[in-house]
Amino acid sequence: MSLLVTEGLTKDFGGLRAVDGVNLVVGEGEIHGIIGPNGAGKTTVFNLITGYLKPTRGKIHFRGRRIDGLEPHRVVSLGIARTFQIVRPFTDLSVLQNVLVAWGHRNYYGLGPFKPFGPAKRKALEILEFVGLAERAYVGAAALPIGLQRRLEIARAIALEPKLVLLDGIAARR
Repeated sequence: MSLLVTEGLTKDFGGLRAVDGVNLVVGEGEIHGIIGPNGAGKTTVFNLITGYLKPTRGKIHFRGRRIDGLEPHRVVSLGIARTFQIVRPFTDLSVLQNVLVAWGHRNYYGLGPFKPFGPAKRKALEILEFVGLAERAYVGAAALPIGLQRRLEIARAIALEPKLVLLDGIAARR
């Protein structure tokens, strides 16, 4: 069974067609890229998959279940995480706290069993080590340069323990 399938995914904004009949098949363990110039609809495709927008036409299936039209928090609960083109860390929190917020999201929406804070902190530090931010765990997120804030976005996505991660604008300079 494929992890993600889109069929004829289309999104119109008034008279403008932003996404036109996109068909994707992503299998478990595969890496895919959506490439195109600014304004080509890449972020719109991600917004459709993750429930931030509803398609004009087409279907989206994740792990065999139809998900088009679901609210974003429901899509996350099924196992899809994403980063955003414009990085938005919780600037009043530390790098570690930002990852713990994502972990808390898993528990808030019933995505996993409740875990005591100690194990969560250890897991968050492991994730920060993986993305190269462990030495900055107690630094305020606002103090990170944009490139490291992007790594923090990835860490937050990983903390959700998703089946699929969508990386939007990962090489963008903003």
